[in-house]
Amino acid sequence: MSEVYIRSQNKEKLLMLGSNGILRYYKEIGSNDNHMICFETKSEMYDLGKYESRARCLAILDEIQSKCGMYLKLEGGAALIRGGMDVQPAVFNIPKVYEMPKK
Repeated sequence: MSEVYIRSQNKEKLLMLGSNGILRYYKEIGSNDNHMICFETKSEMYDLGKYESRARCLAILDEIQSKCGMYLKLEGGAALIRGGMDVQPAVFNIPKVYEMPKK
């Protein structure tokens, strides 16, 4: 997976996704309106944002998944300067930041 940084809804946390934890939907028991996205490790759980519904949380997880798969692609082609080497095609995996939406 490429490096994706998640900025919490309240702007107080910046977490890097990786093999040390997972993002998941969480609904507080006994509450009808506390739908959250959390980053969970073996020992801790971080609240990243609260939203109005489960559907909204799942849509945000879809957006993050899409962000994880983004790459910078260079098609390549002929050199711009006469006598220069042709530009080779390449794919770059650049770090990305996803900021949790307010709503």
